[in-house]
Amino acid sequence: MTSCDGPEDTTVPVLRLQMTGRGENAMRMDKRLRCAGRAVGVRVEVDWKSEHYGDPVVYFHDKQLTDHLMDTEEIERLLQRLLGVSSNSLRPLRCFFSPGSQHAFENTPCS
Repeated sequence: MTSCDGPEDTTVPVLRLQMTGRGENAMRMDKRLRCAGRAVGVRVEVDWKSEHYGDPVVYFHDKQLTDHLMDTEEIERLLQRLLGVSSNSLRPLRCFFSPGSQHAFENTPCS
């Protein structure tokens, strides 16, 4: 697991995720998403909707990524698959397109 201490790197791409849920598990998931993002080379920003109490549900655009609290290492692997990076070599991230052709990263041109 990567350390989440220190200031965020504002030069890396931003990955925007949505999350629903309330309570301790949702707060833990928010922190773990951000830590896992650092490990794979992105800055995760979470649009958090607390409309229901219970386990966190995380979405990328309209795609549900998980419906429960996960370990940071599991989230890292999930983000690596989502972004198309390998754990051995975190090469520069490609622009990831959703079905609506909107890219996931802010300030990152798509080629």
